[in-house]
Amino acid sequence: MIKPGLVRFILASIVVLFHVAKVVYLGTLAVYCFFILSGYWISLMYDLKYAKLNSPVQEFYTSRIYRLFPVYYLFVVLTAVFTLVFDFDKVRLIADMPFVKQLAFWLSNITLLGYNQLTYKPIAPAWSLDIEVQFYVLFPLVILFMGKKANRIMMLLALALLAIIVETVFKGSFLHGTVLPYLVYFAIGISLNKDKVVFTKGTQLVCNLLFVAVLLVHCLSPKLFQLVKDSETSYHLHFSQLASLLLIPLLASSVRVKSNKLDRSLGDMSYVLYLSHWVWFIPYNHYIQNLTTVQRLPYMAAYLLLTFAMAFFFYRYYDRPIEERRRRLAELKELSKA
Repeated sequence: MIKPGLVRFILASIVVLFHVAKVVYLGTLAVYCFFILSGYWISLMYDLKYAKLNSPVQEFYTSRIYRLFPVYYLFVVLTAVFTLVFDFDKVRLIADMPFVKQLAFWLSNITLLGYNQLTYKPIAPAWSLDIEVQFYVLFPLVILFMGKKANRIMMLLALALLAIIVETVFKGSFLHGTVLPYLVYFAIGISLNKDKVVFTKGTQLVCNLLFVAVLLVHCLSPKLFQLVKDSETSYHLHFSQLASLLLIPLLASSVRVKSNKLDRSLGDMSYVLYLSHWVWFIPYNHYIQNLTTVQRLPYMAAYLLLTFAMAFFFYRYYDRPIEERRRRLAELKELSKA
């Protein structure tokens, strides 16, 4: 059985490979899986920890801010430095924005809210953090409506319908860039926790085999491969949505597997890897822009080596000390409550 931390690390690695080599067309799918897992872990932590405290909602938000923003701000600074050095045209692009757009740009870069609405995203993968933060804002309301099993079923159906409406009727609008079309994935994760869902080995095997078969069909069919590898097409979007649903049994089984110290480290490092890989992508793009595919291969190897090495470095010496402090504070609050 695959462990939960390893699952998150693999998903983050898929996003890295997706950005550096478009033939790995599973980056969007990996993000949807992250949303499902986020719904599971956030609701589980809320039930086990925050709900027992005097101010559960306040402590929940404090903990989430503590977890997301120190790492995010570090890579905002590094991205700004690399952009100044290797992609100064983006600096001119920001400077030429009208005042209102500049204000929205800086506010989104500070708060993450609205980041997915930006035309230029300095850290492209951070669009999903905007969605994540919006989910946190709505979480107390979502968890209230999903308190009973009957409500959860109705909520899942309603959110699935909402996603379809936003994706079709409101595609390209402001609503399309919000959490609304993604709430159903978080809700799936919440349901996996609340209902203690366990899939049979047979169901897991069938879904895994179907997932592999879908991948093979898209790899072996040139026409389908061209459609699915372009992340801007609706086909890529729908493929990612449907294929991520096939992975629900695998995700559900992984969170039931007991983790160890190494696995927890891999899971925690996945967040650093997810954000930091874009920092090194800026100089990588600068050096390979006029090279052929074959000429790019040594640069790609160097990029991947640097990306994973620096993800470990920043996790070990920056993120882990912060995370350990956050967990100690949470434990002290639990003890004071007891």
